[in-house]
Amino acid sequence: MAAALFATAQEATAASSLMRLLRSKRATRESYVVLTDLARSDPYFAAATHLQKRHRATLVRFAPGRLNEAVRALRAKAPQFVAVVLRPESLDVNLAYDLLEMSCRLDDDPFPDFAYGYITGATAGDALALAKAGSRPVDGSSPAPRRLLLFGPAAVRQPDETAGLDWLQGWEGRRLAHEAGSYPTDRLAELSGQDILRFWGHGAPDRVDGSLSSVQLRGLELGPAVVFAGPCFSAVTHRSYRWERCDPAVTADTLNPQESLALAFVASGAAAYLGALHEDRCASAAREMDYLLGSGETVGAAAKHTYDTVIMAADAAVPVFPRLRADMPPPDEDAVRFQIHRAASRVLLGDPAYCP
Repeated sequence: MAAALFATAQEATAASSLMRLLRSKRATRESYVVLTDLARSDPYFAAATHLQKRHRATLVRFAPGRLNEAVRALRAKAPQFVAVVLRPESLDVNLAYDLLEMSCRLDDDPFPDFAYGYITGATAGDALALAKAGSRPVDGSSPAPRRLLLFGPAAVRQPDETAGLDWLQGWEGRRLAHEAGSYPTDRLAELSGQDILRFWGHGAPDRVDGSLSSVQLRGLELGPAVVFAGPCFSAVTHRSYRWERCDPAVTADTLNPQESLALAFVASGAAAYLGALHEDRCASAAREMDYLLGSGETVGAAAKHTYDTVIMAADAAVPVFPRLRADMPPPDEDAVRFQIHRAASRVLLGDPAYCP
């Protein structure tokens, strides 16, 4: 998609200028809104309460399935950050499309008007821990180098990017391309103690094919890593949709949140997790990681960078994303729309104001 966007040096220069304007726009606001469809009696509501107190945020409630009820409050508040606190069963690609479209329509320009992330977990305790992860103080006295690990199955070819990290002063980058089958058990401990984890491969909601599974993460302590997940369906917490090119209808799949790969990372202490609710390409995760490292901005800004790119790919107009349901005919998508819709399915699990 990037090649289609920036076919010439002039286009790339214009895009760079536009990104600087978007960053300037973000820097003028500091307000925070917590959105939730939860009752106050719901155990998951504790995460909303924590964020409200932590950020002195405005709490906006909406009825389940009626996110549009929050539009008036968001337009009035014009926040820089929005956290959506919900149960894992409520998060799917349709909700992600709802929020992205809504975030682009609060003012006259087509770009998202705030950075946002979702707070959830396989348990209410995990969701609260994720909300609190963004409150961790950054210890400037931590010994160098900070650590980055890229990993995935060797059968899925990926360039070795660690050689290009020389510009990152104070960082040590390593790459683990392992043999197919599963992530090597004797190297699971290497996932701990990393500041950034990024992985590639073909994916399913509970695993990376021939690599890491949610079961393998149990008992690991990964905090406070920021995780960039490249595979398809890598952020699914309960419901996902799929179809092949010749299929007559969309298939809806569900899994127990306890089996979700994304939520296993959350349960293991990840401070933030960026992945896809739909099919995806690993390049999205690489761009988000590069943006976070190069800009020094928040994890919410890294996710928003992807959404800004989606809007530019759509000719600076807000796309109308297809809402999916079981047994419907597959959406009619050309090659460009296919890529746009998949990139727009990427989400941040974590406090968007967290700056590692």
